[in-house]
Amino acid sequence: MSNPNKKSVLMDLSDAGGSNENQRTISVVWLCLGALLLFAAGLYAFLSISGQGEITETSLEQSKGAQSVEPAVSLASEVVAAPLSVETAVAEAQAESSDLSESLESKSVNDASEMVPLMQVGQAQGRHVAEVDTATHLSEIEAITEQIAAELASTTSDHAIEALAFQLEEARALNSDQSSILMLETAYAQALSKQGIESIRRDFARLDKLAQEHAMQNYATLEWRQYLEQVEHAEGLATEAGPYAMLKAYRQAYELGKQFEQVSLKNLSALAQRAMSQSEPARAVELYQKLRLLDSDNAEALSYLHQHAYAAGERVHVAPFGIRMRMVPAGNYTIGTPELEFQRDADEYLHSVTLTRAYYIAETELTQGQWMAVMGELPQQMRNDASARGDTLPVHSVTWTEAVNFCEQLSAHSDSMQYRLPSEAEWEIACRANQQAAYNTGSNQLSLQQANVFDPQSPRNHDQALPVASYQPNDWGLYDMHGNVWEWCHDWLADYSQLGPVDPMNVEGGNAADENLRTKVLRGGSYYDEAPLSRSGNRWSYAPSVATQYIGFRIASTAQF
Repeated sequence: MSNPNKKSVLMDLSDAGGSNENQRTISVVWLCLGALLLFAAGLYAFLSISGQGEITETSLEQSKGAQSVEPAVSLASEVVAAPLSVETAVAEAQAESSDLSESLESKSVNDASEMVPLMQVGQAQGRHVAEVDTATHLSEIEAITEQIAAELASTTSDHAIEALAFQLEEARALNSDQSSILMLETAYAQALSKQGIESIRRDFARLDKLAQEHAMQNYATLEWRQYLEQVEHAEGLATEAGPYAMLKAYRQAYELGKQFEQVSLKNLSALAQRAMSQSEPARAVELYQKLRLLDSDNAEALSYLHQHAYAAGERVHVAPFGIRMRMVPAGNYTIGTPELEFQRDADEYLHSVTLTRAYYIAETELTQGQWMAVMGELPQQMRNDASARGDTLPVHSVTWTEAVNFCEQLSAHSDSMQYRLPSEAEWEIACRANQQAAYNTGSNQLSLQQANVFDPQSPRNHDQALPVASYQPNDWGLYDMHGNVWEWCHDWLADYSQLGPVDPMNVEGGNAADENLRTKVLRGGSYYDEAPLSRSGNRWSYAPSVATQYIGFRIASTAQF
């Protein structure tokens, strides 16, 4: 039978008093708090070790426990880390891909501080980093550099960039691993950016030189200031900004530079036209010459300069081997002869022509000495004739083809000028020197004291060619335009009506239906001919294969500004 007064052990414990029960409760609470503190400390250690995605030696040393680096790396590989810095990611990718980097020639990724934002490259041990889209930036960089190269007419070929582009294309085609492709994209983007920036810097140097030497900034002051400020901003960007950001800043400067040029061109043109309207041609020439420093092919400026830059005969050009030439300006001229001129032919009728380009024409007929300096031996026909030899005598017995060949050989000795025979219109304009009389002396008669021609009434004929410049020049400084030797022109003989009024030159063929009967124009007469054949407007011609003692030539060249 049970004893009602006897209590179980549990009952005894529960009845032991309220203080014991409270003590147990407090202990449990402390145990829970301790467990929470330990969990928090562990979590803090874990976060310290992970370093928000970067595992470093410092974080490992500060973490509790005797964990080695390898377990830490293994643990970190199980979580997706936050993005690495561009510098760190690219540097690590370079270390992992040294073989690839060596194949990128001189344009390989050497400076991580200049990388554009790109998809970060993870470690081979399994670490993953967040990807940043680089395709958009790379395509923009390509578009910007292509625009700059096209507008600045850059023809420089960078073999390293070509090599990078080829490797990138191959890597994409072969579906290479992402880290290799990203390394190539990085290097390619960096090289393209550098090339674009260098082109813009060269363009700035060009404009800055114009400002320093020609005060070009005075014609668009506000635009120039904005341009300089943007250039300074681009130059001031730290390399850590990355090549993409730097390229965009330089491209903005480049666009402001173009705006400066456009406003300058507009203002220079307006000022030049004002000078023209105020009858200040010298001022207009100065302004148009400045305008052409910005736009060398500007049609408005070229047209004015070809007409007004220099007076006829004022400017002298010295061709290779000392051949002196005088400039004849572009403009409107009258050639041909009036109906009542003595011994005039019907095909010489008066008409107006327009030359759109100034040209140079030799002061004298080409001498034998000048021919020898270029060609090395005399023309074929002269080699068979020992008469009329001398360095200062005009070269003679030369065919039209030989004369053209000489011009081509002379041009080969010049960096910029192309020499040729004058057109028939150019020859007559130069001969007349604005004189409408039969001869450039201003008279309708010509004496043996004025030119080496034949006078049947005089015993004083020379009956041979004389040294060039033996007589007075015309008003433009040109010698022997009448007499001495006939001079080849470039044209085939044709009626003036077939040539047109602007820059007339017949290069396609002559009047004769049979090409064997077509002839090239000769002008100026010779010592063998009477004066009327040497008239300024007289026209003569021979087959281009003809070579006689009476035929020579003088050279011409289109003027350049």
